[in-house]
Amino acid sequence: MTDTPDTPRKNPLCCGLAGVVRWMPVWVPFGLLAQLGLLGLRPALHEDLRLQAAEARLEQRLAGLREERGELEHELDALQDPIYIERLRRLRDE
Repeated sequence: MTDTPDTPRKNPLCCGLAGVVRWMPVWVPFGLLAQLGLLGLRPALHEDLRLQAAEARLEQRLAGLREERGELEHELDALQDPIYIERLRRLRDE
């Protein structure tokens, strides 16, 4: 059988790419399932535990900083009081 000029010959590369694109909705979920099967949820669970520990450390640090801020605000209010300033001056002079 010979090719006639009115029937174009299909490129095998084009046919291969068309097949890949056609089967992509099947291979992508299989790829994700394979990744889940090979790696499992272990890395994600380890990352979750690490982030929970980091969150606990940040909460403790935040509580400490809020307490320090309250003390500094109290000291600032005291330093704006003229009676307190006079008492400090008298204590230093003694």
